[in-house]
Amino acid sequence: LAIKWGTKTPEEYVICGAHYDSWNSDGSDPDTIRSPGADDNASGVAGILETAGLLSNYTCDRTLIFAKWCAEEIGLIGSAAYAADCAEAGMDIVGYFNLDMIGYLKEGTDIHVHLMYTTQDSLIANYVYNLSHIYFPDMPIRQNWLAWGDSDYSSFNRNGYAAIHPFEDVHASSPFIHTRNDVLGLSVNNMNQAKRFTELNLGLVATLAGLNHDGVSENEIA
Repeated sequence: LAIKWGTKTPEEYVICGAHYDSWNSDGSDPDTIRSPGADDNASGVAGILETAGLLSNYTCDRTLIFAKWCAEEIGLIGSAAYAADCAEAGMDIVGYFNLDMIGYLKEGTDIHVHLMYTTQDSLIANYVYNLSHIYFPDMPIRQNWLAWGDSDYSSFNRNGYAAIHPFEDVHASSPFIHTRNDVLGLSVNNMNQAKRFTELNLGLVATLAGLNHDGVSENEIA
């Protein structure tokens, strides 16, 4: 966990996270098995690191927490424990943003986002839609569901916190995850998509945290 304390309302928290564990289901020898996990989930880990690095240069009204979760693949163990501790302590988490599998794009398709959230999180979902339409009007974003798994946003949702999970195409996600072929080139085959998801996460987190715009300059198109 990395914490950057807020300057005005530090008791309010905005959290973004990604799991750093990887799992290979096509082998059994722990001494020889390879589990590179490029898309699942080094892609999300890199996105959170980039978000943290950029926002480390600025102050925000609310406190920012950047998290890397363990043991997601065997039941969201790390995030579930942390979210439960937060709820027990009465922490005011305004929103949780998850990055998990953002680097694979099926050949012949355009970059788009499948957004996972529950009905109780429709308010934060609308926030995601609105910000996305402002900054990425060319990128479709719509709700969808993982029929074959889950991710760490659910740990926060189950503890009463608003949580959201942008994901690569649910129906055409990387076919190489959980194998030794979850590597750059095969499983992470579109760096522009990974960049776009990271930019979206950066905007969501910075805006909700109340970024201090002193010293922030807009890119100008020549």
